[in-house]
Amino acid sequence: MSALFSHGPITDGRADWRAGEMRNGAGWTSVLKQTEIDTLGAALANARAANIDIDDLTRENFPLPGMEPLFENILAELETGRGLLLVQGFPVAHYSKSDLRYMYVGFCRHLGTTLSQSSGGDHIGDVRDMNVDVNSPRGRAYTSNQRLTFHSDQADVVVLVVLRTAKSGGLSKLASALAIRNEIARTRPDLLEVLHQPFGWSWQEHQPKGEPGWYQQPIYTERDGRFSSYYIRTHINSAQRYEEVPRLTPQQIEAMD
Repeated sequence: MSALFSHGPITDGRADWRAGEMRNGAGWTSVLKQTEIDTLGAALANARAANIDIDDLTRENFPLPGMEPLFENILAELETGRGLLLVQGFPVAHYSKSDLRYMYVGFCRHLGTTLSQSSGGDHIGDVRDMNVDVNSPRGRAYTSNQRLTFHSDQADVVVLVVLRTAKSGGLSKLASALAIRNEIARTRPDLLEVLHQPFGWSWQEHQPKGEPGWYQQPIYTERDGRFSSYYIRTHINSAQRYEEVPRLTPQQIEAMD
């Protein structure tokens, strides 16, 4: 089969980064100003007074005047920069959980359109232990207290807000998918080709109605000069329980390793 992808490293600005250059937070951390915190609070109060449902929040009915430079910076970092940004100072200590959810959605609507990643249709997923095994047919990472491996989510942008520090654990780690891809291109270009071929994926029982419990998708794709990586190994392994799913080859396992 022919493959339309680059066999060599992709030079894509600052998205190919290593841990050493990221440890001190320089360049990928933004601290909310007091005026911006006040603007969030005013938007919350106005939207609540207007009885706007959380699902109906928009940029227009949750205006954040003066915060345009912040959102422009966030979107630029996500789209053409390192691919991540830490925003510090979200006022979690001063509002109820209900108000924080409301403020969180209003904030996110200035970054894009919120989407559900589950069959429940929820646009906010609470990260807490629900005694779910991540390796089970319905396992979802954010409902377990088990250690998670590196993975990516389905949405173009994932936004997390920390309400409180975990009693134990809770350490988050980040890695550059592009840096990993380029290292594979330099050292094992044969495996790079494997990652551009279809793998069987489990829906984890969140498939659209009438659809089978699995689908096929490559881990790496390239289109119009842009690279994309989507990788959740537990979902790939879980798909192997379906007899009709092609068995993982030694090359596919080595590529994921």
